[in-house]
Amino acid sequence: MELQNKTEIIVNKGPMKPLLAIGQISPVLGDTVIRKFGVTELSKKRIKK
Repeated sequence: MELQNKTEIIVNKGPMKPLLAIGQISPVLGDTVIRKFGVTELSKKRIKK
């Protein structure tokens, strides 16, 4: 399979831009904030469906 650069579109309620900016400035802080908001658990639930 050939890997290509593809655009990723995030469809989500809430303010994603500040969250993405935090992740770019400090990846560790961004990961912590994402876990606090429950994004990781929500993603795991979506994968199981």
